[in-house]
Amino acid sequence: MRSDAFKPTEKSFDLSEATIALACVSGDVSLAVQAKREIGKFYESLSKAPYRTIFNPKVSGVFVWNSVRALRFIEAIISGEISKLEKKSGKEYGLLVHGNRIIALMAMKDSGVQQLARDYAYCVDEQRLSGSVMLSIQKINSFIHEKYPEKVLGTLFKNVSICKELYQHCMEH
Repeated sequence: MRSDAFKPTEKSFDLSEATIALACVSGDVSLAVQAKREIGKFYESLSKAPYRTIFNPKVSGVFVWNSVRALRFIEAIISGEISKLEKKSGKEYGLLVHGNRIIALMAMKDSGVQQLARDYAYCVDEQRLSGSVMLSIQKINSFIHEKYPEKVLGTLFKNVSICKELYQHCMEH
């Protein structure tokens, strides 16, 4: 059950957090964008995509928990970067706030979370994941400045086509 009253702890998470983590660890841009744009779409039909794409018999509880832990670490890095900004507006701020799901998608892919998180003994490799997050931010920033300098970032990161282009470009370079 999703609830605004739920407060995640070191040992607990809710459906929304699990959905976001699984969408980002999936390696599928459209799922990460869906998690950003309209997470409720995942729950419209529990018997078909996108819900069944991320919640299915092949997904273990350990994998979900480890994915959530990796996402939390990524979000902490993003929050730390936001706190370093002089103002809470502008392109840098917009990239971190609106691009958080694409940053997580790219960082998880780059650091191998999808494979590693299946292991019960998985521990977040903080150095590797942190490096992946910072590299992802740099690549996304370069891509946006090069291809979409005038685009409103709140809109850009909810556009599947642009995010697929961004992801493909960043993963190749």
